[in-house]
Amino acid sequence: MIKTSDNFVLESAIFPGIVTAAALDELVAGNIARIELCCVPQRFDYHDPECAGNISKDIKSRGIAVTSVHLPFGPALDISNRDRKIRTLALDELKTVVALSMDMGADIMVIHPGVHLEDGENRSERLETAAASIRQLLAQLPSTGFTLAVENLPPGYLGETAVELRGLLDMIDDGRTGFCLDTGHAHLTGQMTALLQCCSPELVNIHVHDNYGDGDRHLPPGHGTIDWPALMLSLQGCGYAGPLTWEIVNEGDPVIRRKIMAQFNSGREEFWINKE
Repeated sequence: MIKTSDNFVLESAIFPGIVTAAALDELVAGNIARIELCCVPQRFDYHDPECAGNISKDIKSRGIAVTSVHLPFGPALDISNRDRKIRTLALDELKTVVALSMDMGADIMVIHPGVHLEDGENRSERLETAAASIRQLLAQLPSTGFTLAVENLPPGYLGETAVELRGLLDMIDDGRTGFCLDTGHAHLTGQMTALLQCCSPELVNIHVHDNYGDGDRHLPPGHGTIDWPALMLSLQGCGYAGPLTWEIVNEGDPVIRRKIMAQFNSGREEFWINKE
């Protein structure tokens, strides 16, 4: 069983909008010192070097460790897009965030392999393009000390199945590439067991959130229908001892946020599920 407090990481998406100094102060007051920085544009303005630099300084000055960064994603940042112009623009933005991530001390960078695809699209070609894009990003990283963690995605998206993820990792064939298990997405696709069976050797991060199997709700663990005790036993069986990153989305209710942070802190001593 994972019991070490260092395993528990809270993603900054628990706060609405652009991450602020006030949000960081709330983390410190809540005894939370390890975060995954969600770098989608609406939550982190990496386009503004001054803003990004100030937040980086604010994080460091408060003693908060950025253990991982969630790289930006979406149709305009689709690394699997066959259109070279779109792909080049996407890679330029991702390279900017990768550089910021290294400056903040993050050693894991979570990346989406693609977007939702229409029926009839050539998924194999998309996977090959995503693999080539990831190899370009890896060329920016040092030879050791950093990992690009490919995340499994919801139904209909590229990278929704264990077969696609395994194939993508094999095509990239680089020791600096890992796997981020997104529990909510895996629950929606029914791929939790298959993903662990196929990709556990590369598992470096886990996005912890729950749902009822009917949508990507990003609820706290125990507030949906994921069988958490069974999942934790599976993780113990494959020897996983890395981050448990709570990717709980909360768009502004401070009361709910405080409850989530309290559950997060309680879970540090033992991964315990509170359904209250």
